[in-house]
Amino acid sequence: MEEENNKNNSSTPSAILGLTSFISAIVSIFVMYYIFAFIGLVTGIVGLKNKEAKPMCTVAIIIVCITLILKLINILTANGILPDWLLQGM
Repeated sequence: MEEENNKNNSSTPSAILGLTSFISAIVSIFVMYYIFAFIGLVTGIVGLKNKEAKPMCTVAIIIVCITLILKLINILTANGILPDWLLQGM
C-alpha cells in the first residue's frame, strides 16, 4: 500500500510539469510568447526526466520551437529583411 502511495505522489509533480509545459506552449502561440514560451520550454525540459510526463513535455517543446520560428519569421518580414514573395510565392 505504501508503494502505491509513493508511486502516486511521485507521478503528481510529473503530471503538473507536463500539463504546465503543454498549456504554456499553447498559450505562447497567441499571447505573450516570450514569457510563456520560456516557461513552457523550461518546464518541458525539466519534465523530460519523468517517464509519465515525457510525451506531453516533448510535444510542448516542439510547439515552443515552432512558435519561436514563426515569430522570428514574422519579425523578419515586418522589418523588410525577408521579402514578401518568399512567403507568399511569386
